[in-house]
Amino acid sequence: MNRHALAAALSGSALVLGGCVLVVAKDSGTTSVIAGEQFVHSWSIELDDADLASHPSLGVINPSGDVTVVRTDGAPRIRIDTYSRDRDRARGMTITPRVMSDATLAIEPHWPGGIRTNESCDIAVYVPVRTGVSIEVGAGEVEVSGMAGRLTVDTGAGDIEITSHDGTATLTTNAGDIEATGVAGATDAKTNAGDIELRRVGWPINAESHAGDIEVTLWHGFAGTLRGETRAGSIDLPGSGSRTTANGVQTATH
Repeated sequence: MNRHALAAALSGSALVLGGCVLVVAKDSGTTSVIAGEQFVHSWSIELDDADLASHPSLGVINPSGDVTVVRTDGAPRIRIDTYSRDRDRARGMTITPRVMSDATLAIEPHWPGGIRTNESCDIAVYVPVRTGVSIEVGAGEVEVSGMAGRLTVDTGAGDIEITSHDGTATLTTNAGDIEATGVAGATDAKTNAGDIELRRVGWPINAESHAGDIEVTLWHGFAGTLRGETRAGSIDLPGSGSRTTANGVQTATH
């Protein structure tokens, strides 16, 4: 789901559910520091375990900043770090977890009057396994670990790193590297400028980079089709079956 579609879904869910907001157990307090020319405001939100259990999927939209989603056996929480040259704007940015009509937990930052140049927000979500994760980032790095179900990541500029995912993964970045390790399901990775490294991922596998190297390492017992495409870089695909190369496209079957 792209950023505009997810934003529309969020808007629609607010109407359907009357602005249903996930219960927040407590706000753990805030800290503020000066870093160069920017004011950094940080805080954490703890989520209610019982309420969270009824929302298995997660959606995150972030126009500028990193997104991290990590499995935890501890208290579920969201860590937020906002960056702005304006102290009041850094403190004024809010995140209110909302529940969409399909029971997805949706997280999106809201800047006073909209985000401005040189402002960003890093979001780290620590939750039990979610069976479905969708992340849309304008500019920033994405890291997901220990989740399940369908995973979709789309970032305009930034690296993507996925580890230990029990499901399928569709990973797209316009400028950045993609690294995935231990993905159980089908894997589709695309970058316009960057390297792709896939280790022990499910199949079928599709890897495309317009300018970068592609390297794939398979699970033991793999049986399927691999496809790697690059216009400026090397391709390292395992496979004992057929192999073709034409116009920068290499396909191998194992």
